[in-house]
Amino acid sequence: MKRVIVATWGNPFQWEPIKYKYNRIELKSRNTLPITIKALNPDKVLIIAVDTVANLIVKKSNEKIKPKIELKEFNSYRDVVGDAKERIKWHITQEVIPELEKEDGELVDRISEMLKEGRIEIDIGPGVGVFGNITVEGNMLDFYHYITYDLSRWLPVDNVEVYLDLTHGINFMPTLTYRALRNLLGLLAYTRNVNFEVINFEPYPLGVREEIREKTVLNMREIGEGKVSPKPILSRVENEEWTAFISAVANGFPLVFSAFYPEIKEVGKHLGKKLQEFLEGIKIEKREDGVPRIIRTKELSKDFKNTSKLYYLLRALKGDYSKFNLKYKQEKGLTIDDIRKITDLFRGLPRIWAILDAQVEDIEKMIKGYSYLEGTHERYRKGIIDWIKERRSKNRDDAIGKLRKGTPVSLGGARSALKIFGLSGGNGDTKGEIKLRNFIAHSGFEYNVTLLKYDRIRNDILIYYKERNKVKQLACEALTYGGGKDV
Repeated sequence: MKRVIVATWGNPFQWEPIKYKYNRIELKSRNTLPITIKALNPDKVLIIAVDTVANLIVKKSNEKIKPKIELKEFNSYRDVVGDAKERIKWHITQEVIPELEKEDGELVDRISEMLKEGRIEIDIGPGVGVFGNITVEGNMLDFYHYITYDLSRWLPVDNVEVYLDLTHGINFMPTLTYRALRNLLGLLAYTRNVNFEVINFEPYPLGVREEIREKTVLNMREIGEGKVSPKPILSRVENEEWTAFISAVANGFPLVFSAFYPEIKEVGKHLGKKLQEFLEGIKIEKREDGVPRIIRTKELSKDFKNTSKLYYLLRALKGDYSKFNLKYKQEKGLTIDDIRKITDLFRGLPRIWAILDAQVEDIEKMIKGYSYLEGTHERYRKGIIDWIKERRSKNRDDAIGKLRKGTPVSLGGARSALKIFGLSGGNGDTKGEIKLRNFIAHSGFEYNVTLLKYDRIRNDILIYYKERNKVKQLACEALTYGGGKDV
């Protein structure tokens, strides 16, 4: 199981050394990076800061250490991000590490090695605010949407333990980073074991004498959540086929899952295009006092954020592509065994799983037949495949006759022909009226839009949809049926 740390940082140049305690480990440092690395031994670390750190130099009363990064002229937003990263890295390499050499030389080597190998990464999100060093104007939620996107690419897709350190986060950063991370990990939980812990060290003592600070120890407190359960995306995106797929994962529609499974490259390309448009809309000006002024003329949309979640979901599913047997898509159909494999994806959602498992078992019995007890005697009820093999009736127009000839038959028509009652006690609506509530209640296997076709080579029944556009519409409507919330 991999272990990673995500930490939000504000202005590191105003932090002073103090003792931190994580379980039984005590360590003096300017920030919590050293002690969390020592205590948790993570595979990698992501430090999240904002662009308002650019051009920042804070005068200290103790000037033994002075930042060597001078004020800069910015010609592009890339310059702003690069400068902010450089200053954060300078803080680690020129303030934290030199002071840490007195405390723990082995830990210094570990942090230096992680930096060299790129296992400590610094990400700069879009901030907002007016400060002495810079002004940044834009929508505060750009940070949320961007961080969701960046985490969707950075987070592992293995079994993972994620620690979110909010000790140094300021203002909107902790809440929005937590929200983005929690939503993404809920998607990974569909296919992997995920543990999530939120940690926070006690506040730094301000306004006290130095001798009191020297005796103060800031303890780590876990606010965490532990094991993460699957949490679906409950929001639409602009692309309706992608929305249909999102709905399939949220509602347990295995046939929709296969029919509308997106190409991850297309989703990534779409996000890259939208991000580029956002970045191209950032202007660099100067305030009256000559300080840089960053103006974002465009915003990252909710669609960008929700599509980023979809991208991470596809990353999480990518390794299981063969397991889900997706080579049989809309045009060919899936066997009931294929559908069983996809159904396993929903075991972590008890209510959806209970309904879906019953629906799939019902169709499986209809196709393959099944044994049952009648009193003390074991009986066997033939399935569609049994009837296709045995039947030599002159009637070529009934459901079994059509299937033997390779003609598709609706699920409702097959049920009626075999006199199989639905789970609700009736044959359902098999007269062509397609209702959303039936589509949802039957886990996407609505009787009128679901077709069965006999594959003579495989001696099996293939299940697929007719009226692809109608199915897409039903799946999209099902996502927000009863009123969904965009998170």
